[in-house]
Amino acid sequence: MNLIYKFVSAIGGIDVFGMISICLFVAVFIGVLIWAFTRRTEFLDNMSSLPLEDGEKISNRKKSL
Repeated sequence: MNLIYKFVSAIGGIDVFGMISICLFVAVFIGVLIWAFTRRTEFLDNMSSLPLEDGEKISNRKKSL
C-alpha cells in the first residue's frame, strides 16, 4: 500500500483523493469478481441463452420464475 501511496502522491496535488479512488476501484473490482464467481451455473446458462431465444420462450420463462 505504501508503494501505491508514493505513486499517487507523486502525481501532484491529489494525495487523499487518489488513494480513495484507487481503494474504491479495487473494492468494486473485487466485489464484481466475487459476484461473478458465486453465480450458479443454471443462472449463467439461462442468461447466456437469452439472446438466442425468441419472445415466446422468454415470456414463458418469466412466468415459471
